[in-house]
Amino acid sequence: MTLRHNSIQIDLDQLIRNAELLKNAMGSDTRVMAVVKADAYGHGLVRAALAFAKTGVFSLGVASPDEGVTLRQRGLILPVLVFAPAMPNAAEACVRYGLTQTVADVGAVGFIARAAERLKKEARVHIKIDTGMNRIGLRGETALRAMTDTVHSSPGIVLEGVYTHFADADGPNESFTQDQLETFERLSAGFHRSVARHAAASASALRMPQTRLDMVRLGISLYGCPPVPTQLPLKPAMRWTAEVVFLKTVPAGETVGYGRAYTAGKDMTIATLSAGYGDGYHRRASAAGKVLIGGEFAPVLGRVCMDQIMVDVTGIPGVFVGAEAVLMGSQGAKRITPDELGLSFDSIAYEALLAPSSRVRRIWIGG
Repeated sequence: MTLRHNSIQIDLDQLIRNAELLKNAMGSDTRVMAVVKADAYGHGLVRAALAFAKTGVFSLGVASPDEGVTLRQRGLILPVLVFAPAMPNAAEACVRYGLTQTVADVGAVGFIARAAERLKKEARVHIKIDTGMNRIGLRGETALRAMTDTVHSSPGIVLEGVYTHFADADGPNESFTQDQLETFERLSAGFHRSVARHAAASASALRMPQTRLDMVRLGISLYGCPPVPTQLPLKPAMRWTAEVVFLKTVPAGETVGYGRAYTAGKDMTIATLSAGYGDGYHRRASAAGKVLIGGEFAPVLGRVCMDQIMVDVTGIPGVFVGAEAVLMGSQGAKRITPDELGLSFDSIAYEALLAPSSRVRRIWIGG
């Protein structure tokens, strides 16, 4: 039982609608990988994966072997690619659970092959090429030739794909992304057509159709927060709410909260909410945050506390203790988007979706 009202509601039907819109937009010749890393961007790893599976996505993408193992243990049978580079301590689990591993250096092929031999199973891999991100991946023709020779000569290893990652696909200039694409296409041109080539995530997949190749890796757009403008009616599936736990009148000249950071310029009605930075509502939002109460915006006053926020409800009629406060999502005709919440944290929508802490109750709807 949870008696403190502070929860996020996740609309699984909206996730399905987003996925269907994106699949149709990508075209029938391009496979879609649904990226469900980081607990499906805060939406619930298994529930989101099951929702996306209903739409016929080709595969799932995860950040770590642990996420992939969880999906397998919960019955997901779609191909699962682990984006992190293969590591010796996880190779056997990946092979056992049929997870596809990313290889970025030839040494990884050896320990994966040994794990496959011990388990008497095939090990599937994708080769990662670095074309300018400078995070993980091999560089240049010589390194790629050595990798492919090693993969093809290693028993038990099945090469399923080769991929890269764009560094600036949502930036104002497409030229660097185009350069990366041309480098990747040149390096990957010699692979058999059975080896899937993929480079695009949400931004480039929506903005630059030429980057879609055999498969696209869709993440943030599936959750209704496209990183570039699009005509697709994608909508966020997450709504974060708290409640008014106290109301007070503060006379002009009095201060509010820790450090006396805010001074009332007039008599004000202030509501205290059941959320704070202990719930993931960042302290950085002290000066820029806002919530929705009674269908109207109420700005955050003073410093965000660990467990509570004070907001200005002066002029909002009918506010009462127990009233719903929306931290992210819609109420009436108004909405606070993940992008707007992230901006109040001096961050981005990605972080806003991942912000709610473990003590914020999750409620899944539909699906």
